[in-house]
Amino acid sequence: MTLVTKKEVFDQALALPPDDRARLAHDILASLDGPADEGASEAWVCEIERRVREVKDGSVMLVDWKDTRARILKRLSSGR
Repeated sequence: MTLVTKKEVFDQALALPPDDRARLAHDILASLDGPADEGASEAWVCEIERRVREVKDGSVMLVDWKDTRARILKRLSSGR
């Protein structure tokens, strides 16, 4: 059995086309997460549907990104 070093794996990965490298990087990172929580997909669907309903029925107020960004930057610069 031949052992492959981390550098050899890295060098081989760098030789892959960009799309394959991206897929490999994604798969490696995903392997650190462990299995998905049971019911997570269904919970996200419910949450998205709830938020869409709130926007459509007017029970929430949408805020422009420029205004939100300015407020965040102001808060960060004031040390809060």
